[in-house]
Amino acid sequence: MNRTWVDETRDAAQGQWRGILAALGITVPGSTHKHGPCPGCGGRDRFRFDDKQGRGTFICSAGGGEPIAGDGFLLLQHVRGWRFIEAARAVAEVLGIDPSQRGELVPTKAEQIGRHRVRITRMLMDEQAEAEKRERAKKAIQATLQGCKPINQVPAVWAYLTQTRGIPEKYVAAAQDLLAHPGLEYFYKPSREERSTTLGTYPALIGVCRSQSGEIISLHRTYVTPQGHKLALKDPRRSSETLPARKLMTPIDERHYAIALYAPVNGRLGVAEGIETALSAAILNDLPCHSAIDSGKLVHYAPPPGVHTLFLFADDDPAGRHGAESLQMRLKIERPEIQTAIYYPRQRGGRPGMDWDDLRRLGPDAPQDRHVAQRRPG
Repeated sequence: MNRTWVDETRDAAQGQWRGILAALGITVPGSTHKHGPCPGCGGRDRFRFDDKQGRGTFICSAGGGEPIAGDGFLLLQHVRGWRFIEAARAVAEVLGIDPSQRGELVPTKAEQIGRHRVRITRMLMDEQAEAEKRERAKKAIQATLQGCKPINQVPAVWAYLTQTRGIPEKYVAAAQDLLAHPGLEYFYKPSREERSTTLGTYPALIGVCRSQSGEIISLHRTYVTPQGHKLALKDPRRSSETLPARKLMTPIDERHYAIALYAPVNGRLGVAEGIETALSAAILNDLPCHSAIDSGKLVHYAPPPGVHTLFLFADDDPAGRHGAESLQMRLKIERPEIQTAIYYPRQRGGRPGMDWDDLRRLGPDAPQDRHVAQRRPG
């Protein structure tokens, strides 16, 4: 069988991925053992570029969601939102390979029929596997919700928010779609091929993730210690690394979702990334807020019906700025009736790199300008 330009590009890219990614404007940690923010979906330490066999391989925990792992081509798809062929063409251009000068293999009739049969078989298998995955996700979400209680009935979770994080009690008590689980299993899955094991049972803050229509799509879990601190379990395989305390349950389908902490007031609403960040933005700006969970999901956030003014309280980092600006651009096209404005902590006296929870936790000297809700978005 003849080789295509894609095969040639894949071979030429081996061992060159750091340079290729740099040429395409993507920065990865300098060491294959170092964790850092994901160039695609942000965070602080969810991403590792291990570059196994020089293939540009990476691992991203997706903020506790479904982990993403693959080679350099998949990384480009994750960061840029490209299809595989677009990623391959971009890499070929960096390497000086011209696809138009490489002959493509024209399959025979028998090969076309064989490939068609394989595609149909895979499609049917994928549909069945997807249906089974969704059913498992629904059952897991229902089982978790059955064990949940109001936050003030689980002391560890109440202490985490009100004492460790310093959120005023009235804001915690008034928050919608926030629950607490007194003892939730922490599952550890070293790789896709291995079975999950349980590392213990811990209290957890539960954020109910709903679609725009209000249907529960997933649950966001923040595990805490019995004393009310964020859980910090060591990875059994890599003792120098800490497992994520925040984990997202497998969604039941591909619809976008968010955590509706407070209902809009007079058509006005704010949105931020994480739960604590959204709570803090609500406190500092005297405005109801939703949590989009992370910068990647912020891009797809859908304000509920009736909202005419949306304030985007962005994290002041590259991923946060990208998420907020992309959301603003999308809403201008899809829902032009909604006025939007982006606010960063530095506009309120914060330092670059801060989020709104960082700003609130500066203490009593933090700026308490509560007039954002009265400003007219630009």
